[in-house]
Amino acid sequence: MFKLSGGGLDDVAIRCRQVNDDGQKQDSLVLYSSKNGNFIGEVVTTKDQQLKILSALCRNSRQRKNSAERLNPQRSPAKKVRLLYKGTTKVKAVFVRQNIIRVAFVLLSVALVVFLYLNLPTRATRVLAFRDWGKFSKKAEAASEAQRKLIERELSSLHEHPWAGHYYYGDGLGVNVRLDLAPRSGFVFTWHGCLGLYDLNYGKVEETGGRVKLVFRFPNDKKGFQGIAPELIPVLWGERHYLVPPDRVVDFANAINAGFEPRSGLHGRFLLSGGDELKPVRGKPNIPSEYSAYLLERPIEAEISSVKESRVEDSERITNAVLNVGTAQGVKSGMEFWVYAPERLYGNARITEVGSTQSLATLKMFEADCKSHVPSPGWKLSTHAGPE
Repeated sequence: MFKLSGGGLDDVAIRCRQVNDDGQKQDSLVLYSSKNGNFIGEVVTTKDQQLKILSALCRNSRQRKNSAERLNPQRSPAKKVRLLYKGTTKVKAVFVRQNIIRVAFVLLSVALVVFLYLNLPTRATRVLAFRDWGKFSKKAEAASEAQRKLIERELSSLHEHPWAGHYYYGDGLGVNVRLDLAPRSGFVFTWHGCLGLYDLNYGKVEETGGRVKLVFRFPNDKKGFQGIAPELIPVLWGERHYLVPPDRVVDFANAINAGFEPRSGLHGRFLLSGGDELKPVRGKPNIPSEYSAYLLERPIEAEISSVKESRVEDSERITNAVLNVGTAQGVKSGMEFWVYAPERLYGNARITEVGSTQSLATLKMFEADCKSHVPSPGWKLSTHAGPE
């Protein structure tokens, strides 16, 4: 008789092999049954009895497990360990299936939260992903609306201010950026899209060196469908008022050369004061003098001389090509050209290197129709997009 210290086992059956002096082998089964904490051993040699005992052990073990779980639901099933051994007395633990499912559920939940944190821009998904920095709270929205009213009140007392006002740019779909600002009352910035409010910020306005600087109340993450340029250059064109980021003055000139500005409707790529889309323009806009050469008197026509490389990335064909125009024709680095021959192809090229009579450009075209349109020598481009 011996005593089990752990108390975690129920019944144990151990298969033994006895070797006599004459070399004969005899198999037997030793059955240990728990009685008052002690294990009493019984040797069983008949194979039929051994099979019955093993079957009874398994059956009784399952019955005791179910009964124990009903009486004590807090008892961990991991305490039940079954033994079936041949020539050994090792004990092997089997983990409970419920614990594995529980761990898998936790890992899946963490993965979902990380996905929402990194990819989804709307207020609702930020709340789910614990990404609300405070700018989307009800308190922040109320503060921004209160500041917007102060801006409106100040604007009503201003006349012919060079940059104060209500500004907008966007496409009417995923990009709808509004900026309200005044010298004393500061600014309020919002970005709305198809799924609602994408970004919100407000704060003070400072004017230095002819530029308007926005001092943000919350972090200004300028990526994806978020953020706004922290500095803006007021640009006056006739009776129109634009606000252009310093690093996009060349893009503004390209938009004018292409015919996108002055726009006749609300939507566009640059901040324009509300209602100014209906006002006339005269001459050229007063952009910084170092960019004045980008504003062309007439479009520049170009042709592809040779193609260096062409590849497809994310449904977009990117081609490095040589154009037959250079500084002699007024081409400058950063200028944009638009494909007009062959017809019915949408693509634009940005100048990356300029020589006297030729230039290197990166041409980008969408492959949305799943057809391969590889640029080739002879293709024609112009700084003006569409018909004259």
